[in-house]
Amino acid sequence: MATNDLTIRAATATDVLAAATVHRAAAVAAFRSIFPETEEPPALEWLVENWSELVSSPDGEALIAAAGDEVVGTVVARTDPHDPAVGQLHRLYVLPELWQGGVGTALHDAAIDRLRARGFARAGLWVLERNTAARAMYERRGWVLVPGREMRYEPSGVIEVRYEREL
Repeated sequence: MATNDLTIRAATATDVLAAATVHRAAAVAAFRSIFPETEEPPALEWLVENWSELVSSPDGEALIAAAGDEVVGTVVARTDPHDPAVGQLHRLYVLPELWQGGVGTALHDAAIDRLRARGFARAGLWVLERNTAARAMYERRGWVLVPGREMRYEPSGVIEVRYEREL
């Protein structure tokens, strides 16, 4: 699929199930070697509820990448919930069969544009420490690891690290 066949647009309530489905498919593929086998992937029902909140939140904008009528990627550009002076790139997911095809870049760039338009000078994101593909993608786009900023998922012990960049 060529990225010129993509449409990036604001997600609506009618996109929630598709966004949750993309999120789950990408998480299952990307995280299977990161989380212990005993840890279940996020339930679709929980993701639908989460995406409903993200789509309706006044603190940001949920975006989707669509190829025709099919939702193939997601991202949220929002206010960082821990620091209202900082923007946050959140929930960047692409269908696994489209990885490294430009969809993630298109979503990333659209989210950065939204954050700049909202007046943010700086943005942050969280990514799993062992998700080397995502970390490399962010680093190629100017994101810098913030030493000492991490969160741990319990009981699995999986670590999430913080990246930031100037906008």
